[in-house]
Amino acid sequence: MKSLCLTILLSFLVLASPDAAFPEGRLGKLPLRVASALGPDSDPAWVDAESVVDQTGKLDMKALPVGIRLFAERQIQNGDYQKYGCISFGAVAVDRAGAIVPHSTFKDLTQSAKAVLKGTVTGVTYGFTVYGPSSLVEIQADDWLKKSAKIAGGTYVYLVYPVAEFKVGGYRFCKTDLPQWGKEPKLGDQILLFPYQPPIDADGRVFLPDLEGYEVILARKGDTSISLPKTLREDPDVLGVRELEVLRKRALEYIQK
Repeated sequence: MKSLCLTILLSFLVLASPDAAFPEGRLGKLPLRVASALGPDSDPAWVDAESVVDQTGKLDMKALPVGIRLFAERQIQNGDYQKYGCISFGAVAVDRAGAIVPHSTFKDLTQSAKAVLKGTVTGVTYGFTVYGPSSLVEIQADDWLKKSAKIAGGTYVYLVYPVAEFKVGGYRFCKTDLPQWGKEPKLGDQILLFPYQPPIDADGRVFLPDLEGYEVILARKGDTSISLPKTLREDPDVLGVRELEVLRKRALEYIQK
């Protein structure tokens, strides 16, 4: 199965258009598109799956971001979709401009992140980003351990999670990256979020994580262990920890030092 490897230069911010405001509350009130700061001719930062079907329920290829549309058309034309039953996107390679901010330890995360949030997953929807098919995760903020002037401190924030599998307009889209991200979060999962970049929307609520995944720690509902970024799996601060509350308290200690 062929996979797509996009090289993205993440040296710019993507911002929502002024009229795409995010009301306080649950999923279903989000705009279907979050525009890129590069202008209307650039791929949007987020396109909801519901917005890429026509009035008859069929997939409108022209509504897809350009890179995704070209890749989807190629998989359909060369028979890969008919063979595998999914328009499949693989892991994404990223070129990052500028100095790399320390993130290899739990202490690095808490002290270098622009904010630190403990929350609960209250909704998940599907669509497309510069990373390919993605999930948009709604997080109810239970505790802001650290805040930034560029980040709204409201009740809900949203995280682009670069893993998804869904059917829209008669076609199935798949984006997997098990070593880095695992499965997309589910309702009731607990999360520690350490955003290193400002939100990608004007209201300061939507985060596009680095694809190394170091900004996200998940306690999946029903699991007896915590899903950790690869960079932290041997860190003494997290070894043997099974409850997210332990890491919340540890993060707060580092922030207050």
